[in-house]
Parts: sequence; C-alpha cells; structure tokens
Amino acid sequence: MKDTVSVIRKIEDLRDSFQQRFLALVQLAQITDQEKRNHSAIVQFQNVVELGGLIKTGEDTQKMIRQMQEMWLFGRLHPSESGNDQGEKSDEMIAKLGRAMGGEGEGLGSLEEN
Repeated sequence: MKDTVSVIRKIEDLRDSFQQRFLALVQLAQITDQEKRNHSAIVQFQNVVELGGLIKTGEDTQKMIRQMQEMWLFGRLHPSESGNDQGEKSDEMIAKLGRAMGGEGEGLGSLEEN
C-alpha cells in the first residue's frame, strides 16, 4: 500500500471478493428435489471451498485494516510527503513515544531494548 490509488484498489478488490463468495454460497444453497446424492456431495464441497475463500477475504481485510492503523499511527498516510521526510518524522515520533513512556528516547533502539 504505497499510495491512495492502491489502497482504494485493494478495498474494491476485497469488497468484490466478499460479494462474489457470498453470492456463490447463496446460489449453492438452492436445492431442488430432483438432485441426487452425488450432486449434494459436489455442492457440499463447493460450499467448503467458497466458505474458505470468504474466510480468507475476511482475514485479508483484517490485515489491511491493521496495516492502515499502523500507517496512521506512524504518520505514513500523507501521500504528499517524500519518503525521507516520512522516515525522519517516524523516528521523531518514536523518540517522543519512548520519552513519554519513560525511556531515553533514542529512536528504535531504546524501544527494542525494553
């Protein structure tokens, strides 16, 4: 997730995947009286596959939300800033956080030692 366009594209992909998986499960749930036992086994397998895909999409969504929360926390959600400015600001933020927590505030090193 490097820029706004990629974040929006990822959100749309996840939304589309949720929709496709859910619709597939709804369509598979339709059972007619004429279906045989073999067909029921195939439908059950397809349900397991689609449900697994739906769960994976949910996990991917949680992962993306976590990444966005971390980006927001460390100030990386400002696409107009250059990479070096972001890194310096992140180091400053970490140092301030370390001092606020009672550490020495020497950047990442002081937080990793604790």
